[in-house]
Amino acid sequence: MLPNSEWILLALLAVILLKPEDVPKIAKFLAKAMRQAQHLWNELALSELDKHNEKEQSAANSKKHPFNLSPPKAKSGPVKD
Repeated sequence: MLPNSEWILLALLAVILLKPEDVPKIAKFLAKAMRQAQHLWNELALSELDKHNEKEQSAANSKKHPFNLSPPKAKSGPVKD
């Protein structure tokens, strides 16, 4: 990662080398690229989180005590004391 002074120098060079009409176009392009990257990152993170949650739920359901579940094809649920 570049220090702040180097970013400022790069920005000044970009302004000097580019036409003033190009600066808004480049800023819009960079903003769009950042939004797409964030969207992809969030989508990836959420899909991984969903996979993790599904694994936890399936493990939790398989570990239930048999008396806490109703028998297969039962018309009523388990009765609590």
